[in-house]
Amino acid sequence: MARKTRRRRRQREAKRAPAPPPTRQEGWIGRRAGLWIISLISLALGLFMGAQIMPVSGFQIAVLWSLGAAFSIWLAFFLTLYVTAWIRKRRG
Repeated sequence: MARKTRRRRRQREAKRAPAPPPTRQEGWIGRRAGLWIISLISLALGLFMGAQIMPVSGFQIAVLWSLGAAFSIWLAFFLTLYVTAWIRKRRG
């Protein structure tokens, strides 16, 4: 009787084995989800900047600052992507 329970316990533990960690080539977040997150963050930052600047400087200046803030998020993303691809290419 004890042999069967040990065997079953081993089978259950084998099924519950953790997934292997991602390799260097795989990301921990999907590309599509990452782009959505960056889009939402840049939109939120742009709206926040516009709302803060509009009472002081007017609508046109607020829109320019909003676009600049949203663009800066995307600039940082693409710069990081480029540098990462360049480093990986150099490593081989």
